Amino acid sequence: MDLYGLLKKLNISYDEVEHEAVYTIEEADQLNLSLEGVECKNLFLKDKHHFYLYMVDEHKQTNLKELRHIIGSGALSFAKEDVLMDKLGVIPGSVTPMGIIHNKDHDVVVLLDRDLVNSFVLVHPNVNTKTMSLSCQDLIRFIEECGNSYQII
Repeated sequence: MDLYGLLKKLNISYDEVEHEAVYTIEEADQLNLSLEGVECKNLFLKDKHHFYLYMVDEHKQTNLKELRHIIGSGALSFAKEDVLMDKLGVIPGSVTPMGIIHNKDHDVVVLLDRDLVNSFVLVHPNVNTKTMSLSCQDLIRFIEECGNSYQII
């Protein structure tokens, strides 16, 4: 099923805008989007045996060593571009939790920062030329429907 079909099936409402391609948070900030929600950075990470997508407010500092201890993983590093395409079906600059729709092995764990849980979040719908706003609670329902696990940290 495609992303929009699954959102419709789950009765998940969202707002979406099209824009020029963006590859960094700094470029996204220049768009001045008229969408409700927290602009998030999405980090696709791995340890020796596991894959993680860490979603956090763009303004929040991230410490991979601290994150490693919180989730009980091995040393974390950024996954390579070919792994990103294989696991989430997206390119750098388009990393998004919506990419788990392509994760057939259901082996990417989504890590959601606890400060996002009661918010609307801004995510790419698997391309970096659109941004959508949806509630974090609806995002969690999407993650569960895709068969992936998640942790609120």
